[in-house]
Amino acid sequence: MTIAGLLVLWIAALLPMPAAATPAADSVASAPVTAARAAFDRAVEEAKSAIMTDPEAALARSDVALQRAAALPGREGAIGRATALWLKVEASIGLHRPAEAKALLEAALPLVERHAPRTKLHGDLMRARGGTAALDNDLQGALRAYLEAYRIFRAAGEKRSQALALRDIGELYWQAGDYRRMLRYYEQSHELYDEDPFLSLTSHNNRGEALRKLGRRQEAEQEFRAALANARALDSSLLEMRILNNLALIEAELGRFADAQRDAARALRLGAGSDAAAWRPYVYGTLGKIAAARGDGDRAAAFFDRAFAGADLARTDSLYMEIHEAAARLYDQRGDARRALAHLKAFARLEGEARDLTASVSSQLLAARFDYANQNLRIAQLKQGQLERDVKIERQRVRFRTTLFSGLAVAGAILLALVTVAFLSIRRSRNEVRAANAVLTEVNLELEKALKAKTEFLAMTSHEIRTPLNGILGMTQVMLANPQLGSQAREQVQLVQGAGQTMRALVDDILDVAKMETGEVTVSLEPTRLRPILEDAVALWAGEAAAKGLALEADLAELPEWVETDGDRVRQIVFNLLSNAIKFTPAGHVRLTAHCDRAAGQLALAVEDSGIGIAADEQARVFDAFHQVDSAMTRQFSGTGLGLAICRNLAAALGGSIALASVPGEGSRFTVTLPLREVEQPAPPARAVTLAQATVAALDGNEMKRAMIKGLIEPHVHRVLDAGGGAAALDLLARDGVDALLIDAASVAPAEADLATDRLGPLAALLGAAAERQVATIVLLAPDGALPLDAVAALSPTALLLKPAKGGDLLRALRAAFGPAEEAAPLQQVA
Repeated sequence: MTIAGLLVLWIAALLPMPAAATPAADSVASAPVTAARAAFDRAVEEAKSAIMTDPEAALARSDVALQRAAALPGREGAIGRATALWLKVEASIGLHRPAEAKALLEAALPLVERHAPRTKLHGDLMRARGGTAALDNDLQGALRAYLEAYRIFRAAGEKRSQALALRDIGELYWQAGDYRRMLRYYEQSHELYDEDPFLSLTSHNNRGEALRKLGRRQEAEQEFRAALANARALDSSLLEMRILNNLALIEAELGRFADAQRDAARALRLGAGSDAAAWRPYVYGTLGKIAAARGDGDRAAAFFDRAFAGADLARTDSLYMEIHEAAARLYDQRGDARRALAHLKAFARLEGEARDLTASVSSQLLAARFDYANQNLRIAQLKQGQLERDVKIERQRVRFRTTLFSGLAVAGAILLALVTVAFLSIRRSRNEVRAANAVLTEVNLELEKALKAKTEFLAMTSHEIRTPLNGILGMTQVMLANPQLGSQAREQVQLVQGAGQTMRALVDDILDVAKMETGEVTVSLEPTRLRPILEDAVALWAGEAAAKGLALEADLAELPEWVETDGDRVRQIVFNLLSNAIKFTPAGHVRLTAHCDRAAGQLALAVEDSGIGIAADEQARVFDAFHQVDSAMTRQFSGTGLGLAICRNLAAALGGSIALASVPGEGSRFTVTLPLREVEQPAPPARAVTLAQATVAALDGNEMKRAMIKGLIEPHVHRVLDAGGGAAALDLLARDGVDALLIDAASVAPAEADLATDRLGPLAALLGAAAERQVATIVLLAPDGALPLDAVAALSPTALLLKPAKGGDLLRALRAAFGPAEEAAPLQQVA
């Protein structure tokens, strides 16, 4: 009596089902895909739960899973369909429908071989193919499928599944009656994986059955007792009952009838009123065998009657074979020929079926092993032929080496002569090479010095040009602010101002490039409202766009209110991109859009135009300094080719990047991607007055700059005081009549001080005095000046602006310090 076959079927049903393929975390699924995936997973779980108890229901739920897999995208959907088909195969095997299972496998295997090869799902499908072949009595096909499943599981690192495949192969040898080979496969399986109590139970029980067949009863008893411990750990009445029944049989065969009677009685009690009740007839049969062996014929007959109560002796299964044999012997001894003959016929029928099955399985496995032996023989023959060919090749190689060595000896002599001549030549030229290397080293040093001198010259020259240029622009601002200026004179001043602004932009670009070459680009990350900055940039170019008949659009709806970034650098990037877009677009539109990807933490600013576009082979070079596509374009559109180089370097300094997509004749799209760090709005300092009522003192050592600042801010405040130097500013503060103080940091830093702390002293004292009197302080600081940026920022002025600052920046800082004021006059750019 064996329970091995039944336990193997349970293993197939209890295997963990492969989950539906889900995309990696590197992509964010849409809501419909997430819903479809959840629906598919539910259908899979429902099919899994019904596989063992109701295969028909499992088949229906598998069809639902197959339909829902169609809603999954791409590779995920293909693996989902393969998973649903695998569930249908398992249900069909449970229903003993090998033809249906085989057709489903033919549909599932191509999917998994393409989208998930050498995975657990692939191996499970190969196991299912082996089970289908076994149901169809194709034992050779089953053996090949189980071996392939084992290889796939080993490649996938699935030790539990490898162990199951080895047990499948062992089951084939069990059916063939080759119990020794079956034991070897089970031992390999047990050594490979023994962490699952249920798998350990089946391993010990089935090995006990094989050992019992081989007559090794003491070893069989040990295996059954180990299986019994596993059954109790699993708290399964049915499993414990079946193991106790097997243990009672082996104890009876060992002559320990009292132990056998006790264990069989315990098995019978476990089957009372539980899901194990269906096994009670087999236990009665075991009790009958024990009573018959002890010579208690009446008791044995009673047990056999209960074992076969209501059973058709012509239809009993193989588990009754040993009971039929014992009953036939008992009834023959008691002279009940009719009943003895009935049981003898049943025994003969079951024994014949078992013998036929064993013969069929043995012949097929023998054929499979014969094929394997033939393959090994062919391999050996191929190796022998290869060896003969290798010997022949080796002989040819020996002859070739002999000829080669002779030729090499001659060639060596010639080569030695040539080497001698070459050595003498090299020796003569060595000093020449050393001299040339020394010259090259000196030239490289001179080139490095020249490049450094060029960069310093650009920076110095640009700075020196910008100082008087700022004065010119400042005075034009003052003149344009005078309402008494005549219209003709105003036009002339505006012309001067426009030319000066163009020249200043060119100088600023050259200075920025020089700083970038020396790695001196600085950014100041602080809470910033990007919307007004970008709207100002669009407004500044609106006039020129309208003059060319272009539609200048801005879509800034996705911008957050406050972010941490450098507003001036962002304005410079967008300003340059808008400048290029308008310059190179003869007709159509220019559009600025903003997009926030909060999941990725990125802010994308895109400038798109319908202009002339850029050829694909030029797109990577447009970000190089001083580069334009061709000289004809330089003559047509003017420019130095610095704008995009500056944009790329500033984007990198802000932790972002810039990308280009363009089609010649259709337009271009420049996308700047920056880190998105949303912050709360900073609390404004409490002020007793509005900007329109405020008195502002300007502190700058340059009288021309003070006049420029006064002309810029005077229309927006109550009055502007000239603070002169630092001492005059302290005197003004002592009068308690100043509401805000504009400070040029360089004007209060003593040039003769050597240490940064000494240079910061006057500025720190001035800011401290202003803080005591609750006076707003706006500091203008050159990033490449004598005062370090971080040290000045640590002094906590109300606002810190990097030079060159624009008029709009200065007025926005004043408004932020005093809160909203009356609508101001249109802003103009100043240095």
